[in-house]
Amino acid sequence: MQIKLATKKDIKSIVDITKNDGSNRPLNPKNIENYLLKGDMYFLVCNPLPIGIAKLAFNKDEAELFVISVKKKFQNSGIGKALLEYVEKESIKLNKRKLYAHVTTDNRKAIRFYYKNGFKKICYVDNLYKKGDKYIKLVKLL
Repeated sequence: MQIKLATKKDIKSIVDITKNDGSNRPLNPKNIENYLLKGDMYFLVCNPLPIGIAKLAFNKDEAELFVISVKKKFQNSGIGKALLEYVEKESIKLNKRKLYAHVTTDNRKAIRFYYKNGFKKICYVDNLYKKGDKYIKLVKLL
């Protein structure tokens, strides 16, 4: 298994992973391109083909994990955990001391994943991306 920094050439693979992770929330290719141009980092797990991604963005002393996604047939095999550990190391290299994540309150699998990996709930957030959405904001100290 290899984890690498994704580039514009990987956009199709990123979309494919999010279409096949069971969440019904595929990422938009144009948005991915815009985020890459803005400086957000996408990490791709290859085995040898792309099977997982994580999207990381940075503020002053904080990092935010916007997406962590693994193709459904590769879930529960440690790939998500490996991606998370990689993202944490990259954040620490950039002197970030907190890693945040937002998860919809109905995404029980993701909530369990974050709790199991040391994240703590901070608060609930309504209407974060669209009206009617309800999220849990989580943080992990690095």
